[in-house]
Amino acid sequence: MERKKFLIVGLALLLIISSSVVLYLLINDEGTHYSSNKHLQLQDTFAYVYYSSSIAGEWAGDGTSHLIWIDSDGHFRTTVRSGLELNSVIPYGHQLILHKKNSAELFGDDGSLELSINDCRVHTGYGQSSGVLDNGIHYSVFNQRMGEDNYISTLRWGDAERLYCKEFDGYVFSVGDHDSSLYIIATDIMNLKDIYLIEYQFQDVENITEHRSLLYDQNTEHLMKLTNLVWHQNKLYGVFHYNTETNILLTMAEIDLDNRTDIPFHVITSYDLDVDPMHFFFNPDSIASIDDRLLFVDGFGNVHAYDPVTHQDKVLFTFSDYARQEYWQDEKVYFSGDRLYFYYYHRDLGSHVIDTYSLDGIRENRLKIPGIFKAFGDNTVFLYDFGVIRDHPG
Repeated sequence: MERKKFLIVGLALLLIISSSVVLYLLINDEGTHYSSNKHLQLQDTFAYVYYSSSIAGEWAGDGTSHLIWIDSDGHFRTTVRSGLELNSVIPYGHQLILHKKNSAELFGDDGSLELSINDCRVHTGYGQSSGVLDNGIHYSVFNQRMGEDNYISTLRWGDAERLYCKEFDGYVFSVGDHDSSLYIIATDIMNLKDIYLIEYQFQDVENITEHRSLLYDQNTEHLMKLTNLVWHQNKLYGVFHYNTETNILLTMAEIDLDNRTDIPFHVITSYDLDVDPMHFFFNPDSIASIDDRLLFVDGFGNVHAYDPVTHQDKVLFTFSDYARQEYWQDEKVYFSGDRLYFYYYHRDLGSHVIDTYSLDGIRENRLKIPGIFKAFGDNTVFLYDFGVIRDHPG
């Protein structure tokens, strides 16, 4: 029981930490030019960010979220909807999909379309736990509630016209996808043991099958996911935080899809206990499979290249003009093709920026986006998602 209390308290503290400091930033935004463009269309959008209230901020009503569309000149427009903690945006062809508590909304240049669903209210996501499969089916995974014997999560999926929903057992560590399959690493949080790989295969939007494999039958209270899963050479990889009595290990989890019997954790590096939680990664989608390497960005702005064959890791480069001095949750990265994008609040400039890097460490462009915090008014909201729709020309 004590370990169960420890984990629940730990998860609560993580949510509090990861939802920190926005009030501070709201009153310290020194951007003097509120640059907005209410006519900005999706076809002209370079990137998007998503801010929302947390569950703690929803004591009255459903909270507030802001989907912000940004063009290549740093102008933006804001779409305001109800809140959904740890939600994420899904780029879907020439549309964006935003899940809400009782529905999902598709945004395009011709307006928006509501996808309704009965008896499937959700409360919070797992943080960038959504995507699109190769067959065009979009999905999103949500953190739901404690059940009698296990934790309950919710899976939503659909296409441009339909939305479906189901519940499943397990507290979700990480998600990833490949081809027409969604992969989920889940654990039995009630007993603090066991890690399962759940595969959902989508033949089409109406035909879905579930396969569940036990990977790890030991205590899990020392584990915490730092990234989602990425597919590489018929294996799944993801970065995990692993606590010991003396230090914190940064490890790469590996799942062989040909046998699905275990989950080795390969040590990448270690941290002293006093850096916790400074080393926490910017966001779950901070990992990518590129050529024969896995690239990921750690919480200090170091870009790593991991060799999945030799299990060797090296730092390729570190973000320029950036030093993490404390844990802020107003920073996210995004891999796209041969570029890496970094969205964060630059305190010296008094403005949000998107820095564009080549994968050999050259900062090719810095886009300033002043005035974003002013768009929130009196709302207290937190950054939950960032993505790039098309590469910046600069």
